[in-house]
Amino acid sequence: MRKRTPPELAALRTVFESGDPVPGAVVAAAYAAGGYASGPVPGLELVADSAQAARRVRSRTRELTFTTAERTLDMDLVPARRGFLLATGIVLEHAGAVALGSSVVVRHPRGECSGKLDEHGSFRIAGIPRGPISVVLRPGCGAAAGADWLVC
Repeated sequence: MRKRTPPELAALRTVFESGDPVPGAVVAAAYAAGGYASGPVPGLELVADSAQAARRVRSRTRELTFTTAERTLDMDLVPARRGFLLATGIVLEHAGAVALGSSVVVRHPRGECSGKLDEHGSFRIAGIPRGPISVVLRPGCGAAAGADWLVC
């Protein structure tokens, strides 16, 4: 089940961003103060997060689904060694094709971890530290698309 931002909240966000935008220098300073290498890369929307779903049984796996206008990225984050996560998932074009030449990047305060898509569109990224992360999809051609930060 995919959850989208309610249209009312999306409209409110648009009003705030157009009527009272945060200056770019302030955004850059905020990310720098938090120790992040770079700010957000727009275009990757989080549409489903198992941490927000009402469940009877709590799973150790965090399931995330992101979309762009052309692609869907499904990612599972599972605990690995102490304090670290393992990400596995798949990226597909909305037409059903594999996004050849693409990679998935997970940014975190200490840097980033990445994994290239295989011939089936699958990826595996080890060594992701727990805490704030941002997911970026870098297609083989075209501009990168990134999601806002979330905490795992």
